[in-house]
Amino acid sequence: MAKKSAKATAKTKKRSETTKNSRDNTPFFVFTILVLLTIIVLLINRFYDGKKSGNFFNFDFNKETFTKESKKNNDRSPEKLGGEKNTANNTLSETEKAEKNSLEDMKKDKEDLKEQGKDKKIEKEVKVYFLKLDEKTEKIYLASVTRKVNGLDILSATLDSLIKGPSNFEKNKGYISAVPENLKIRSVTIKNGIAEIDFDKTIEENAAGDILIKRIQQIVYTATQFENIHSVLIKINGQSRKTLGADGFSIGGPLRR
Repeated sequence: MAKKSAKATAKTKKRSETTKNSRDNTPFFVFTILVLLTIIVLLINRFYDGKKSGNFFNFDFNKETFTKESKKNNDRSPEKLGGEKNTANNTLSETEKAEKNSLEDMKKDKEDLKEQGKDKKIEKEVKVYFLKLDEKTEKIYLASVTRKVNGLDILSATLDSLIKGPSNFEKNKGYISAVPENLKIRSVTIKNGIAEIDFDKTIEENAAGDILIKRIQQIVYTATQFENIHSVLIKINGQSRKTLGADGFSIGGPLRR
């Protein structure tokens, strides 16, 4: 019994000490709670004050920076953007104009070169067909000599050289011509490979027999040596003729070799 009584007394004593300690800590807990409540109230008040002023977080804006940004944003206004667009369009327009002018200049230069080419005299080595007597057979045949001619129209220049006849050196070599030295060429036109040559009436001078045939051969062979000419159409004083000379040599169509 005594032992049980001692244990009960010890438990009662321990419980009394625990109760005493709890009472001693009560003021500290109360103080802590009050501090926390005070902090909460201050935070709530600050929240509502900040909400009213529109700036809960009290940032310190740099006035100068804000002004620059505002000005920059204002510069991007529709009116400003429209101006920038117009400037870009103007720049593009100037570029297009420059390209157009450049193309026009190139075209003009090309045309100028083409015109200069028309006026530029051309020098070329050609053949002029004369007649030559074969002393053994006593027959006359076509024979060519080489000449250098120059001019705006090589065919006309070559025909002029033919009309002038053989040089003294060539005559000594036996060359002669059935083409009159006073023959005049009124015009020369080349179309579709046909050289249309308009002579004056001298082409009919002494035009008879073998002389007329050799005369036409000299003209045709001399003209058709060029790659772009395959035949010759003879006119007299601008008129097309079917025949030439007293013997009625046919010239109604293009003449070939």
